[in-house]
Amino acid sequence: MRVGNLARRAYTQASADYLRAVLHAGRDRLPVKECAEFASQLPVMIAGMYYTGWTPKNKPARTRSLAEFMNTVAGELPRGMDPARVTRGVMKVLERHISTGEIEDVRRNFPEPLRELWGELPQRRR
Repeated sequence: MRVGNLARRAYTQASADYLRAVLHAGRDRLPVKECAEFASQLPVMIAGMYYTGWTPKNKPARTRSLAEFMNTVAGELPRGMDPARVTRGVMKVLERHISTGEIEDVRRNFPEPLRELWGELPQRRR
C-alpha cells in the first residue's frame, strides 16, 4: 500500500473516531424520541455508527455540565486528543448537514451548560 493511501485511511479512521465519540455523547444525553428524530437526518452509514452500542434504557443520561460531557467524549477518543476541539469540529460538520430546526430541538433537550456546544446557529433554510 502506498504512503498516500495509508495516510488517507488513517485520516478517515480518525475522523470516524471523532464523529463517533461526539455522536455517542450527544445521543446518550437525549430522550429516546429525540434521539430517533436526530438520527433520521443522518446518512445511513453514520446512523449505524450513531446507534452502535446504544440502549434506550435509562436515557437520557444525567450529564449536567460541560466538563462531564467532555469527559464522556474523551472516553471514546484516542489518548491526547482535545475533546473540546473535536466536539467543536464535529458540531460544525453537523450544522451543515442537519436541519436548523432539528439542531434547535436537540439544544432544547440539553441542559443550559451544554447548549453552548452548538454555538450560534446561522439562519438558513433546509
